[in-house]
Amino acid sequence: SEAPSQTCPSATRSSDDRDDGSIISVCDTGRGIPHDDIKRIFDPFFSSDPRRGAGLGLSVSYGLVQRYGGRITVESTVGIGSVFHVWLPRHRPMAARERTEAHDHDQLDEAHYG
Repeated sequence: SEAPSQTCPSATRSSDDRDDGSIISVCDTGRGIPHDDIKRIFDPFFSSDPRRGAGLGLSVSYGLVQRYGGRITVESTVGIGSVFHVWLPRHRPMAARERTEAHDHDQLDEAHYG
C-alpha cells in the first residue's frame, strides 16, 4: 500500500482481486486525519466536526466489514489526504456464516416476540 500522495485524484477507487478476497481502495486529497484521531475514527459517534454528521458512517462500515470477515484500514497524512482500504474475503468460512445467520435469527425472534 502506498501513502496518500498529492497526485491522488479525489475519490479514486481501485480494486485488486486476490486468491482469498478483494481489496477496494478509496483515496482523496482532503485535509487528512490527525494521528490522534486515527485511533478513534471507527468508534461510534466519533466526529472531528459534529456539524458534518453524527459520527456513525465509519463505525457502521467497520462493523459490516468485520461481520463479513473483512477488514478496513486507513492511511492518512495531514494536509495531503487519506486512503481507505477495504478487504473482503471471497467466501466466508462456513462457521462464521452459520454464527451470523443464527445471530440474525435470534434478533428476529426477539423483535417479534419480545
